[in-house]
Formats: sequence, C-alpha cells, structure tokens
Amino acid sequence: MKIVTTHHPEKIHLTGMFAALSTVTQVIIWIPENKPVFDMIAELQPDIIICLESDMSQSLNYAAKTHNIQLVVCQENYPRAAVNLAQLYVGETKECYKSDILYISNQIVEEDFVELLQGLVKYKLKICGPVILPIPQYIGLASAYTTTGLLKSTIIAIDYNEGVLWDAAINKVFCLSNIKNELFPTFTNIANLHEQINHFLKDEKHRQFYIKQAYKLALNNTHFHAASQLCQNFDKTLAQQLLNKIEEVING
Repeated sequence: MKIVTTHHPEKIHLTGMFAALSTVTQVIIWIPENKPVFDMIAELQPDIIICLESDMSQSLNYAAKTHNIQLVVCQENYPRAAVNLAQLYVGETKECYKSDILYISNQIVEEDFVELLQGLVKYKLKICGPVILPIPQYIGLASAYTTTGLLKSTIIAIDYNEGVLWDAAINKVFCLSNIKNELFPTFTNIANLHEQINHFLKDEKHRQFYIKQAYKLALNNTHFHAASQLCQNFDKTLAQQLLNKIEEVING
C-alpha cells in the first residue's frame, strides 16, 4: 500500500504519527505548493491520501474521486500529543551532558517564555534545539542521538506546550510543563517554577513517583497508537501491525 501525506513539519506529533506509519507501509510526503495534485497522482499513484482539513480543496477532492483514491481527512489538532516511539533514539548518559535543567527548543515560543528561561541561568542550565534562543546557555542544534543523551542526563526537563513532555516520560526523565497534563506537575509563572525546581532538585523520591507514573502512561500513548487508530478507517490489518510494532520497538 502506498500512502501520500501532506507536508506539515511544524506539527511535530503529526510528523511523528507518519513516522510510525512508515514502519509498516510506504509513506510519501507531498508538498502541494510544489506539485499540483493531478501531477502528484500521475507520478506516485497512491492508494490513500491523508491530509488535514486545511489542505482540502475542490481540486484535491475531485482528483481523489476521479482516480478512485481514498481520501482520509484529519482534524487540525490530530493526533494528540504522544510518544514519538518510531524515532526514539537510545542516547547515552554522559558526564559532559549533565545538567540541572534542560530545555529543548523544538518549536517557536512566546517572548514571555524566553524571559522565563532567562530567569533559570542561576541553575546548571542547558538549552539545545533547532530554534535559536538569545540565552548564553543555548548550545546549538544537536543530533537526535545527542539530544536524547542530554535529555536522559538532566535532572529536570522544561516542557513548552507538550513539545518534550512525552519524550521525557518514555525516557524516564522528570519534567515540568507550562500546561496542564496527566504526566508531570505544571508551573504558572517564574516564581512558581523556581519554587518547584528547588523542591524537585532536592527530592529524588518525589521525582521518581512522577517518573514511574508517567512512563506507564507513555507506553499506552504513542504515535503508533494514533496511526493505528487512523488506519482503522481503511485497513484493519495495517492497524494491527502498528500495535504489534510497539513492543518490538520498546524491546529493541
């Protein structure tokens, strides 16, 4: 089966779901701005096209019907935040990677959040990722393997809008997030964040309580689960293969 999906690199969980899907079938990313839909179909001859509601157009709908291609349309916020198990890198814990606080800059943040991060410089802070931040502790873009090593080597990871929340959970790393979630504690402002950091840096037992709880939840909320749920609409065999992949990936 050949599946074509529209291109949305800014949606990290959608990208993660497509990565999971690509482990069991052929997935090709299509950029509509670069290639018209009829040209894409003539070249790739897909069986299924997966897109978001915002991708829908008369030409896409007509082309899919004309060529008898199943069109699967997802809501803009699909899937929910989850573990990117298909791209899980087993990073090493190293002395040079260690930090009290780690922030992975994998998305654009608001100015007040940058100011919040600037307020953490009194701790042993490391920041890495594709989004450059005006903070001396920003060390640049790192490979996925190195980033995971940095994550596993920190005491507390800082999350922004679930950008790293589930990755922390599956790697058994304690995390503080700016939004309410089912895994880890949240912070509301800089004073509250400092208070929680000071507490959790000292209280390993309390950290471990959240880490164990979050890991169990993470195992049951991966992009494989999201992809499997989506595939129930057009191929139940593929859906089951995705669920079977979860144990295979976790056990290496």
